[in-house]
Amino acid sequence: MFTKHPKNFTFNLDDIRVPQKYYRNVNNMRGANPGDVWEFSHIHYCQGNRQAHPTQKPEGLIERIVLASSSKGDNVLDLFSGSGTTQRVCQQLSRNCTGVEINPEYVEMTEDRLAQPFSGFDSIDLRMKRVPFDLSDPDIRQEYVKQHKHWFLKNHEGDIEEFEKEVARLYGHVNTRKKTKAPKSESQSGDLFTFSQLGT
Repeated sequence: MFTKHPKNFTFNLDDIRVPQKYYRNVNNMRGANPGDVWEFSHIHYCQGNRQAHPTQKPEGLIERIVLASSSKGDNVLDLFSGSGTTQRVCQQLSRNCTGVEINPEYVEMTEDRLAQPFSGFDSIDLRMKRVPFDLSDPDIRQEYVKQHKHWFLKNHEGDIEEFEKEVARLYGHVNTRKKTKAPKSESQSGDLFTFSQLGT
């Protein structure tokens, strides 16, 4: 990611950290820097969130960019709105977003997408489900598992069960949380999102 000013910029490292490989007292268990190379699966044509757009971006990828480079309430501009992934992500992360799109079909697609209920982003960095080794103390492990879900899987409800299974595989029984309906984001009101359709 690039910035036009060497000092006046936003970079929220804590919001994009990935889990540590090992539990250590000296480690920052809030997570490690995700590094320069990120890996996200493309959006398969069989996925429920797949839009009729040839280059749809993974929501997890845009999530990390938006979290890193903006704060809640900030304005995000997407000059090539396409399938509306940036708007959809900003909707859930309490950012305002303006999208510019020349294709009226994509504008309509995005408006429909923003009206859909949210159940979690459609992709994730697989490291976010990583369970640290050496979590041998039951009390420390229980507290870490709770924090892990909040730190790394907050917008990925569908991945929590897999994470819990991996904890159980490594360490035995884990207290799973009851599944609850995802609360509607305060930012899901339509007035936070505007479109400028070129050529009209």
